[in-house]
Amino acid sequence: MPSVSVNGIDLHYIAAGHGTPVVLLAGFGGDHLSWGLQFPAFRARHHTIALDNRGSGRSSAPDVAYTTRVMADDVLALLDHLGIDAAHVVGLSLGGMIAQELALADPRRVWSLQLHSTAGRADPYLRILAQTWRQVRAQLGREMVQQSMALWLFGRRTFAERPELIEMLMRQAAAYPYAPSEAGFARQGEATVAHDALSRLHAITCPTLITCGADDMLVPSRFSRELAEHLPHAELHVIAEAGHMWCWEKPDEFNALALDFIAKHSQK
Repeated sequence: MPSVSVNGIDLHYIAAGHGTPVVLLAGFGGDHLSWGLQFPAFRARHHTIALDNRGSGRSSAPDVAYTTRVMADDVLALLDHLGIDAAHVVGLSLGGMIAQELALADPRRVWSLQLHSTAGRADPYLRILAQTWRQVRAQLGREMVQQSMALWLFGRRTFAERPELIEMLMRQAAAYPYAPSEAGFARQGEATVAHDALSRLHAITCPTLITCGADDMLVPSRFSRELAEHLPHAELHVIAEAGHMWCWEKPDEFNALALDFIAKHSQK
């Protein structure tokens, strides 16, 4: 897995495929493996890049303040390193917040934007939840955090009909050797709850796809509806019987929707 030194950190990433560039940005605590059910489908049609945000995976986790703008600057530096002038940008949860800041910082670099299971601004609910996760992780350890997170990551139908999927994913997460450090987890959490781009989103003029699971308890659908109200060229899809990680629960539907959107808005 290659890495590049940008903005004082080592940033790890994977890249594969040919054609129009697509960048995949993972959520809070996740890394490039968050896109494991998407990457093969994307790389079959596009030059696809997925990275470990600062604080996650094999990237550096400096114990300093993170912001979504700083993390967006990391992505822009990676694109510079790879010689990519512009790309389609796909963000999930915290990755969607980073994607917003990227599109605001340098609109010429973003052909289209996808904001999945994310928000334009944190509210007290999200702030308290992030604080609680940090306290649970510090006091009870990573495994307990993974168990508690599952309640927010998946929809009720998945719990009822596919408990083996949840058990497998949580088991893999608990055993993963590159889980976020205490500093990385805390600093990413701080960046998530401090994110506030809502009043600036009207400046994003590229085509934007917004999706969320109807049963998302972590970032409820009201946040996606709010994004759609503030983005001038957005389309919103609320996915029935799905939770926060609907890209894992319904990967075929997610991939088809995301790739069709990119195809519709690819540069000729």
